[in-house]
Amino acid sequence: MPFETYAALLNRKIVVPSSKSNYVAIDRDHWIALLHSRLAEVDLDPDWYARRYPDVALAIEGRIIRDAMQHYCESGYFEHRLPYRIDVDAAWYIAQYPDVQAAVAQKLFGSAQDHFEETGYREGRHPFAGFALRKRPDPAVEAGAKPAGAGRKAAGQSPRRH
Repeated sequence: MPFETYAALLNRKIVVPSSKSNYVAIDRDHWIALLHSRLAEVDLDPDWYARRYPDVALAIEGRIIRDAMQHYCESGYFEHRLPYRIDVDAAWYIAQYPDVQAAVAQKLFGSAQDHFEETGYREGRHPFAGFALRKRPDPAVEAGAKPAGAGRKAAGQSPRRH
């Protein structure tokens, strides 16, 4: 996807600012393309994902999609699919969501974990305090390399060049 000027995005109606608020409407395909690189940072477990979502396994097998990561970045994230097994802190979850406590007590769900996996994630509920999707480890950092841009200030260089 080429990086277009803001004026070009406005002219093509890919981005439409609201006249009444700070919100903008954005073309869905453009939004997905913009998010792709960030979504690719999520620590997707491809084997777990394919087992959890048999339709994805079939699409990979049928060469409709390349792999689980492609599915997650282009569709799965927007379909509220879990990228990996996320363990719920049951005590915290029940305390935060009394309706879940009632549903588990009524045996509508077997556990807080079951609720989260079946509906809670899709509803935007957090499985534990401070939840955020886990990012993939950076192989360079794991190998002992400094992240890009590290040490510039110490070397007297500006991280920004004009």
